Amino acid sequence: DPFVNYHDTKGNSHKLLGRFLSSVNSNSNNQSNSSHTFYGEYQYQRRIEKINMTISGGMVGAYSFAPSSPLYGNITLSSNNIALYVQADNKFWKRLNTSVGFRMETNKMTATKREVKPVFRVGLNVEAAKFTFIRASFGQGYRFPTIAERNVLTDLGGFAIVPNPYLKSETGFSAELGIKQGIP
Repeated sequence: DPFVNYHDTKGNSHKLLGRFLSSVNSNSNNQSNSSHTFYGEYQYQRRIEKINMTISGGMVGAYSFAPSSPLYGNITLSSNNIALYVQADNKFWKRLNTSVGFRMETNKMTATKREVKPVFRVGLNVEAAKFTFIRASFGQGYRFPTIAERNVLTDLGGFAIVPNPYLKSETGFSAELGIKQGIP
């Protein structure tokens, strides 16, 4: 998991994150498998004191590779994800905090078309009175199926587990409205 953090004298922050994960499972019941994942992320952040705002943005890439194995029907599989994102966090009048973000995801797995999904989020927190805070948020969610979810072929205690190559990605949202009342 190599990483580098760099902060320059102009208030810019740069992060470079990496990961290599290899998993090899050997056994005698036709469930042997292996996978290798490469991950990289670059994140930029800038604090703009004049307008009390922090801007964050970046790019993420991940590639997974599963060589031919009995667990996946003896076929070689791969999956890749690329995403770009940006978020702005701002504080107004010492009482209102806002956050707005956007992420563009792309995913592709062996024998599927590339899928592209935008994901949005927005939130606010306001100090309505002393010790009283009101918050609201809305965020979208997106999850692409894993290689295992689409391709596992095995038997578990007499029950057959078969591939589902037509498994679709999941999308949804969450919303929240809340109040926090402190006691002095």
